[in-house]
Amino acid sequence: MTVDNKNFALALTGSGAALQSFGSYAAGGANAAIARRNAAITEQQARVRLAQAGFDIQKINREKARVIAGQRTSFAGQGVALGEGTPLALQQDTERQAMLDVLATENNAYLEALGLRRQAQAYKYESKLARRGGAFNALGQLGAGGADYYKILAGLDDE
Repeated sequence: MTVDNKNFALALTGSGAALQSFGSYAAGGANAAIARRNAAITEQQARVRLAQAGFDIQKINREKARVIAGQRTSFAGQGVALGEGTPLALQQDTERQAMLDVLATENNAYLEALGLRRQAQAYKYESKLARRGGAFNALGQLGAGGADYYKILAGLDDE
């Protein structure tokens, strides 16, 4: 290999290794940023789900009050005493059913939010791995480029 060709090969090898290394490092950073953003979005979804449960519970309680009012109006219109017997048992049963609905709504929202928060934690871990992976890939490419550079410089590529 002539001196001009050797210098050209060295320049290409060095610049190619540097560009590949930078690309790997940048890709790792971009993937880490995407994972961090996914974590933030997933955390927000967990908060929204818990807030939505609060609205759902308010709706259950309004519906319970509406049903009990209808029961009371119906029994009162028939001249039946509201605080004893079947009318009281029916109102108590409506209260119990509404309480079970509230507990189920709270439990389901909590479990969904817990799952979303676990997913957010996984995204955060993925972000760390992406950053490290990009750095290690960059170092590996620099090392390989350095080896190729040395082979050209030492004349080992002519063999």
